[in-house]
Amino acid sequence: MKKNTVKNNSGITLIALVVTIIVLLILAGVSIAMLTGENGILKQARTAKEDTISAQEDDQAKLAYASALTNNEGQPVQQEDLEDALDELVGENLTSVSINNGMYEVTFTKTQNVHIAGPSPSPSSP
Repeated sequence: MKKNTVKNNSGITLIALVVTIIVLLILAGVSIAMLTGENGILKQARTAKEDTISAQEDDQAKLAYASALTNNEGQPVQQEDLEDALDELVGENLTSVSINNGMYEVTFTKTQNVHIAGPSPSPSSP
């Protein structure tokens, strides 16, 4: 009488292991490309951060101009008034104000971004 023996195969084959490693390498390559590529997630996040900071600075410059205009009760905003409003809103010595083509330009010290705040008063004619 022959005994039927059942062989219990538990474990993985070498082929299955190699296929799994190849699939993992492909996934790793795609993931790294998505992170660091020309339009990668990291670059997009950096760009979004810079755009957000620039938009906040633009809002702060315009808000400071509006505040100076309100404090002057509708009279033309002088450079000192805008500088005071910016110091109060943003902080002391974090901005500089200049006039270019009849507009106040606000330069933020940390980022060196320049934003238009509003029109400067026209010089009076003699």
